[in-house]
Amino acid sequence: EIAGRYRNDGVPPVSADLTYYQPWIGKKKMGLSASIYNKTTYRFSSSVVGTSSSDSDAYEVRRGFSLGLSRPRNKKVSLQTSFRLDSIDTFSGKNESATALYQIDAERNSTVAAMGISHVVDTRDTIQDASRGQYVSLGSELGHTNLSGDFNDLGYGSEGRKGFFAKPAAEYRRFFALVPRKDFRSTTRVLAFRVKAGASSGPITFFDQYFVGGADSLRGFGEDRFWGKNMLLANLELRYPIPKTDAVQAVLFMDAGDAWGSELRGDPKRYADYLNWSTHDGDINGDGIKDPPPAPYSIYDAYEYRWPQHDKFKMHFGAGIGIRVKTPIGPIRLDYAGSKEGNRVHFSIAQMF
Repeated sequence: EIAGRYRNDGVPPVSADLTYYQPWIGKKKMGLSASIYNKTTYRFSSSVVGTSSSDSDAYEVRRGFSLGLSRPRNKKVSLQTSFRLDSIDTFSGKNESATALYQIDAERNSTVAAMGISHVVDTRDTIQDASRGQYVSLGSELGHTNLSGDFNDLGYGSEGRKGFFAKPAAEYRRFFALVPRKDFRSTTRVLAFRVKAGASSGPITFFDQYFVGGADSLRGFGEDRFWGKNMLLANLELRYPIPKTDAVQAVLFMDAGDAWGSELRGDPKRYADYLNWSTHDGDINGDGIKDPPPAPYSIYDAYEYRWPQHDKFKMHFGAGIGIRVKTPIGPIRLDYAGSKEGNRVHFSIAQMF
């Protein structure tokens, strides 16, 4: 199977990728996937509807290729390996173009070479919409990062860093059919649970950290709300089919989790000082005399100002209701969730897990 995608939004650059997938190769029935890509990914994007307005159009551009191999040990157990080589550019969108002189986008350009290995046990009855069974994944990614430094015209910035990193991670999913399923096409009442954990050591890029928040992790919070070198996440869902139809499910859910311990932290005061200076058009004291601009700030200062982070684990909770509608491309998911940071509506395709 060969697949490709292309998108041209003008700015940022064109997004395109080409993927080859072969599920069975040779007598051992190994799976092979290969991709080349030039992908633009928006970060900290807004939810469909929310009471929080602290959204950003920051984005990253990844250019590179990846290879993946999977070898089944039996029908339920497989060993998976992967390799990727990425060239990564990070941009801050409107913030960057409006205030380029006052920003320090340190470590914005980087290269990453990494190899991953994981052991997977999968006993689910179906992959898209499981009603019973479990999924277990234990693995790690090992690689080398070269983070480039960046200095602006005023000499503000930081040196680059490089070195080896490790990212071990684990995931466990469990599904209980409260009422037996008639066949794989039908729906039934299901209690579903997932827990994920991860850690990292060594230098990693900002967007290679763990992120928690949004439609696929911690609902009720903005996308990628919390980030860091460590992550813990748990999700619980009760999926209930609407009577007289197999196409619609109602869902009650609760999410809990956090990401913490980022080394790429900013100084929110630097960004606050710039906002104060910019809001008053340079005349902070109102005496008609232009004040000198404050020290340049980095995009990480702006992130820290908008979305405060932390060094130690701090559990965050979200809960709400949702609906799932079966379609030929998978379930359409619409969730309404509340948290201490407000209420949000999240839209996505496929079950969360």
